[in-house]
Amino acid sequence: MKSVAKPMGSPPPQRLAGIYLKLTLTALFWGGTFPAGRVVAETLPPFTAAFGRYALASLGLVALLLWREGGLKSLTRPQQINVWLLGLTGILGYNAFFFWGLQTTSAGRAALIITTNPVLIAVGAALWWGERLTPLRILGMGLAVSGAALGIAHGQPTVLVRQAWQFHDLILLGCVVSWTLYTLLNRPLVAQLTPLATATWACLAGTLLLFPLMLAEVIGHGRPAIPLLTWACLAYLALLGTVVALYWYAAAIQVLGPARSAIFISLVPVIAVLLSALFLGESLNPGLFAAGLGVAVGIYLTNQPR
Repeated sequence: MKSVAKPMGSPPPQRLAGIYLKLTLTALFWGGTFPAGRVVAETLPPFTAAFGRYALASLGLVALLLWREGGLKSLTRPQQINVWLLGLTGILGYNAFFFWGLQTTSAGRAALIITTNPVLIAVGAALWWGERLTPLRILGMGLAVSGAALGIAHGQPTVLVRQAWQFHDLILLGCVVSWTLYTLLNRPLVAQLTPLATATWACLAGTLLLFPLMLAEVIGHGRPAIPLLTWACLAYLALLGTVVALYWYAAAIQVLGPARSAIFISLVPVIAVLLSALFLGESLNPGLFAAGLGVAVGIYLTNQPR
């Protein structure tokens, strides 16, 4: 299994710079999903919110695929199984936990829990795909994750220890596990298909899996009234937080592999806290900028040659 879908070796520096820029923008878009998701979660139940996001995103991805590649190609049986697993983990699983957790916790607190994602993905990639965890890469991951966590904790490490874990925190850990599995399962498929096709198939599969759960919520609670702000946040979640972000993330995994791509997720909490302060009035601390520097150095070290 470890011989499947190895990332390309030594891409040209100009191409690497483009990939790093897209991953940074992906982190920016994903950072914005926390305040946007918080707004949506206050209006819609979790499966309805997730279905709305990915139904819109599926339309966008299919349109983009028709324009760029002429349409969807047929899949082999193993590819079909992989696509359904991507939909189950990265679309249904992640978003169910995401919107459910955001109903009862702050966007900043949710972002803190997501800081564990790059570490879990790196360990999973080492065990599953045989990616090397060099001392420099471990140091880089430690700096990135620590910087993100301390920024959210207002520069006070004891805050992380003193804060009691609640049930909604465990729900958000489901996001971490779901996204780790999605990233690891993404690698073999993106080597056989294009990144855009992989993202499109995953999104379509996840949307189909979400449909009966959304229907059950609507039958049980009635069709919700959706304010204009919620529609705007859903559009953001669908277009930038899904269509663009999933496409660029899959393209990065194809070249860099799971661990080096996932380390950019460490930027997400810092961005999420900043945007939550700007748009939701959540607390902001001066240590956030030092935390961002720590994350940037960690990303740089993680992506150095082995």
